[in-house]
Amino acid sequence: MSGARDVRWPLFVLIVVVGLVAGLGAAYAQSRREPTLYRAETSLVIERGGQPVAGASTSRLVRTFRQLIKSHVVAADVIQSLGLTESTSTLLHRLSVAKSSNSAVLDVRAESG
Repeated sequence: MSGARDVRWPLFVLIVVVGLVAGLGAAYAQSRREPTLYRAETSLVIERGGQPVAGASTSRLVRTFRQLIKSHVVAADVIQSLGLTESTSTLLHRLSVAKSSNSAVLDVRAESG
């Protein structure tokens, strides 16, 4: 009985090693085929007098800031500051601005290949 056990142990190790190498090879091949995607994300807290805004004016103020962030004027300034070569429309297409669960917070995200 111990002879069969002695044969199974190296076979088990060999199968595990071959499976590991095959899995790593497949993962590497897949990662080489996928395009590189860069993401940037930040959160902006809208404040008045050092305190996050609250109350009835919150939604209007947040909406105004959201529209400002998605404006061509701000996009042109970002393009100039970062030395980008794309148009404002292209930059704005890659940009998303969403209101966070906290009503005074805006989440700004950008993606680029």
